Parts: sequence; C-alpha cells; structure tokens
Amino acid sequence: MKQKIIQRLQQGQLSELVTLGVNYLLQQPINELVDSSFVVEQIILALRTAAEGEQTERWARENLEHIQKLTPQGKPADHISQDVLVPLQELLIQPMALDLNLIQRLLDHKAVEKLFHDVLASTFESFASRFTFISSNSQKSVSTGFSKLRGWRDKALQSTPLGNIAQQIEEQIQQKTAEHVEKSVKSTLQLAAEHIASASNRELQGEYRLHLLDSIIQTNNAVYIQQLEEVGLDRIVATVASTIRAFLSRDDFQEGLQTAINQGLDLMGDKTLAMVLEESGLGDAWREESEKQIETVANQFVASEEFAEWLARLLD
Repeated sequence: MKQKIIQRLQQGQLSELVTLGVNYLLQQPINELVDSSFVVEQIILALRTAAEGEQTERWARENLEHIQKLTPQGKPADHISQDVLVPLQELLIQPMALDLNLIQRLLDHKAVEKLFHDVLASTFESFASRFTFISSNSQKSVSTGFSKLRGWRDKALQSTPLGNIAQQIEEQIQQKTAEHVEKSVKSTLQLAAEHIASASNRELQGEYRLHLLDSIIQTNNAVYIQQLEEVGLDRIVATVASTIRAFLSRDDFQEGLQTAINQGLDLMGDKTLAMVLEESGLGDAWREESEKQIETVANQFVASEEFAEWLARLLD
C-alpha cells in the first residue's frame, strides 16, 4: 500500500496535488491567511536576534565594503535598469500639491535660517562694497601724487571733512546692511515656503526632482566612496546597530508594529491572493514555473526515507 501511494504520487498525482494546493491558497482571503500576531512576533524575534548578535554589524559592514569595491569610474545609473528608473522618473515629475504649513515647519530651523542669513548677508555686503569703492575713488580723486606720498595722502584725508564723511557713510552702510539682513531672514523664509507650495511652480519643481535624481545616479562612484570613507565604516555600522536596538527598546514599538500590520491587512479587506496578483498585473504568468519548482521539491521529498517512514506510520 505504501509503495503504491508513493508510485502514484510520482506518476503525476503529485502535480495535481500541487495545483490543488496553489488554487486553494489563491482563493483564500489574505487577512485569513496571515496571523498578524505571529508576524509581529517573528519580526521582533528576527530584529532582536540581529541586534543582540553580530549579524547586523556583519551585514552592514559587508554591504558597505561592497560599495567601497565599486569601480570608481562607474555610476549608480550603471546598476539601475530602465524598468525601475522610468517609473520612478514618471512618479517624481508628477505635479505634487505641497502643504504650506508643512513647508513652513520644514524651513523653521536654525540651520536653514543660517543658510538664508549668510546668503543675504553676502549679497548685501557685496552690494554695499560698491559704495565703499565709490568713496575710495572719491578720495583718490582729491589728491594724486607719487606712490611714496600715498601714505601721507591717506592720513591727511582722514582728518578732512571728506574723509570723515566717507568713513561715516561706510559705517552706516555696514550697520544698515546687518539690520536689514536680520529683518529679512524671516520674511525670506516665508516667501521661500510660499514659492515651494505655490501651485504655479509644481511642474517646475517636478523637473527639479528629476534633476536631483539624475545628479545622484550620474555622479561617479568615487565621490560616494570618498564620502563613505570620510564618515567611517565603524561609525555607520554602529549607527545601524544602535538604531535597531533603540527601536526594540521602545515600549510602544511592538504595539505600533502590530497596528501597522493590522491596518495593512484591513486595507486588503476580503481580497484574495488571486485578486491581488491580478490587480498587480502578474496574473497567472508566474504559476507554470512556480508549480514546476514546487513539484520538483515535493518529488524529492516523496522519494526520501523520511516520507516513506512517515507514510508507513500513517497507514499503520
């Protein structure tokens, strides 16, 4: 009896069994197939094992070392297929509605304020220096002499009404420039936020996002390798490991993970695996090769001594 069952399985019944099993799974609602609590427990177990052991640091180091070994003359774009790049480009160029309050909060930081402050100060000081140049030329036009008398000329001009006026003008310009910069930073940040959130600029911003992507993927690997070396492998590896440990140490991490998975399953509703595959465009294209692979592994298992012993116990 045992040998007859094994023989029938190996002669084609196993293929039919695999097909029946796949059909059954495809027709089941996803939220019934997946136990969210079990998934959460497995994720936390995997993260805790990785954080407490050396796996995380070893994994991070291996990946960083792989990046270091990239050809310096190459570019990230060399490793990205058009099937991935084109949809990403189409997504980035889409006009996106940006909330003004969100942009304001993003710009409301000392680092951004300092950036705008330094830019404005440099611009105004460059403009103010033109007045200094004019006043200096005015001084030079009052007295022209040989080079050895130039020092006497400058000292003499400082004590004249013209020299004092020029100096006062320069001091006033510098003071007013500093005051104007301080007053302009906040209003400039507000104008920048309004510009970014403006509906009239959405298409241009989409082009800029494409420009950022192109700049990143078309930059030579040597630049990224240099930046990686400056930061240091040890520091990056330690940061990755400490980040995982920090998440695990939070009291609400497991609860938040459980909520996220539950929400994902709720979004699926009563959808089956077959529905999801159909919506994703995969359809049944994957089935032929997948079922062949499952059947191959199953045949190897059926031919094993372990299966024969189990079947004998079952029949007894």
